[in-house]
Amino acid sequence: MWWTRNRLHYLSFKEPIDWGENPDEPKDPDSKKTIGVKIQSRKKGIDALTECLKDDHNLTKANTLIAMAKFRDRKLEEHIKKFLTDKNRYVRDNAVLSLGIMGDPANVKNLKKILFGKKSKINTRSYAALALGYINDKASIKALQEVFVKRHRMRPEIKCVALLSLGNLENPAAIPFLGKILQNKREKSQIRSCAAVALGRIKDKKALPFLKKALKEKKSDIQGSVAVALGLIKSEKSKKDLLKLLTKGRGSQVKGLAAISLGQLSAPSAGKGGKSAAKLLLKATKKGGYNLQGFSILALGMLNDEEGTRELRNILVSKKKYFVRGAAALALGMLKDKESVPVLIKIVEKEGLSDPVAWSYAILALGMIGDKRAVPILEELFEKVQDPGQELLANAGYNNITVALAMLGRRAEVLKILHEKLASADKSVLSGAKWKILHGIGYVGDETSIDPLMNFYKNEKDGKVRAYAAMALGFVLDKDKINPLYKITSEGNHNIRLDVMIDILFNRPD
Repeated sequence: MWWTRNRLHYLSFKEPIDWGENPDEPKDPDSKKTIGVKIQSRKKGIDALTECLKDDHNLTKANTLIAMAKFRDRKLEEHIKKFLTDKNRYVRDNAVLSLGIMGDPANVKNLKKILFGKKSKINTRSYAALALGYINDKASIKALQEVFVKRHRMRPEIKCVALLSLGNLENPAAIPFLGKILQNKREKSQIRSCAAVALGRIKDKKALPFLKKALKEKKSDIQGSVAVALGLIKSEKSKKDLLKLLTKGRGSQVKGLAAISLGQLSAPSAGKGGKSAAKLLLKATKKGGYNLQGFSILALGMLNDEEGTRELRNILVSKKKYFVRGAAALALGMLKDKESVPVLIKIVEKEGLSDPVAWSYAILALGMIGDKRAVPILEELFEKVQDPGQELLANAGYNNITVALAMLGRRAEVLKILHEKLASADKSVLSGAKWKILHGIGYVGDETSIDPLMNFYKNEKDGKVRAYAAMALGFVLDKDKINPLYKITSEGNHNIRLDVMIDILFNRPD
């Protein structure tokens, strides 16, 4: 779960497209950018989005609205606003969130009206709070803090989301307010946990006194959130506190989150503190439960400790399962450890469905390491999973193969195959196979992907598959290296359950 929500911070396969100058943004007088190809591509993207928004399938509309937000062309704002009161909740809520992702301070007034509107649905209010977390403006901070004014009688879910959004704004001005919520024992522990995560997301050392005081809390959700926050702030002063949580935290999840945070702020140059962290993490990989083992292994992948790296290689050749070997593969990928490449290749060649987790993550690790020795086996495997008879194999690793080959410099070759597969995907091709192709194009697509996606979209009869095509289009048009939805789902305590978070994950940030 942690890897799923945070992996884009460790994978470098996404190459955002330079769409040229946006006429609605301030112009750089020294800019030498010309109209022509880039402006034509921008227009093609806008035309594709407006076409998808006319779809009669609600999920397609919802996905298209998010795609519009990722493209962030102000011409599209008026299209988004038309759906703010749509009867379908997915369409309505995605319109609200999209308006925030646009980042325009002029939209704060509209979002605040939805957040505090008496006729607004509970879920829609949560989305309005999330949307405000993308608009770095004093008015956004004020509106999110106002959620806690008693007369509004806001539900705990909305309060949690408002706190996380305050953290997403990364404005130190919110620290005293968040610290006060964290210290308020009359608030639910879930709300206080979100305040702790928000303090961490601001990434300012001024938050440390509030977090250190909360270390005395006995509830596991608060402990886990404090562990996450300390890792995000990355202060050497937090190392002792995290070491204590790793050994004495309440439950394996808290200890695991402490392990990850130790990995994030420790390094070989950290002296005695770094060495003691590595020693405890190594111990946890051997004696902790599967959950803690996995977290500790990933932490060693961040730590770059010589003894830890040797242990990761040992785990990779062991018979351990339950995500332990998979975590070791990812950790070695994070370390870009070329010594492990022969073993990773052997896992990819020989294991497959006998250990699908280790197999799938070994593929990804080879891409992360970037060693060209992996190219032939991955190209052969990519060709193999196109075979309709290899459906189980394709389900286990299709997207990881796509990403790995892109990281190994084979993006153009992979994209050519995916475009051809999409063009030939007729009625006889199952929806699941189409989704995999669309997902792959979304991951590694470029300007040349717009026409193939739209040609497929116009001919596809299944509304759910068209919705996936719209989502893929959004990935391709995204101006950011990391999907903006990750601002909500990553860098947090994944044990805090929020309905709106489940909604966002249902729409698959990646």
